Amino acid sequence: MVSISSLASVDDGSDVRIEGILVELWKGDDGSETLVLLDPSSQATARVRCARGIAELPTARAGIGDLLLVRGEVAGTALPPALYAKSEDVFVLRPSELALSVTMLADYWPLFEGDRFKIYGQLIADPSSGAARLSDSSGQTSISLHCPGPVEAPPGSRVLVDGRLLVDKCHMYLYIEAESISRAP
Repeated sequence: MVSISSLASVDDGSDVRIEGILVELWKGDDGSETLVLLDPSSQATARVRCARGIAELPTARAGIGDLLLVRGEVAGTALPPALYAKSEDVFVLRPSELALSVTMLADYWPLFEGDRFKIYGQLIADPSSGAARLSDSSGQTSISLHCPGPVEAPPGSRVLVDGRLLVDKCHMYLYIEAESISRAP
């Protein structure tokens, strides 16, 4: 097991395991997929080139914000570091709603902008406008919620939000465009 931040110092061709939050995922023309993983503790990222193996490719089972474990071969010395892996060597350890926090989303918003994910948080009302916000458990970090209709849960409720992180560039603030908001079990 190697941290993403120390991956650049590992010898090319070494087999390693890394763990990180999925912040980007796209398909290549050759049928492979590229993932970008974030280590929130160090702010380091790593690219993973994933070839089709015996398991489904990550796009079929992983989503933005999920915590992944990847076993692969270190490839080159470019930054950010890269791994080559097969689809059966990519494991979802925790889905986004259990891995992603409001604080992480706010701290690394450029990596999540425009992406859809699920996230738990506490529903609060903005003190000045009364608008809905999603807060972390400490109440120190919150993000505005834009909802298609009224929010059914009262302020103070723990909720699960399925939405997309966007930036209002005119007013320079983050918000989650919520597809749905439901009370957490």
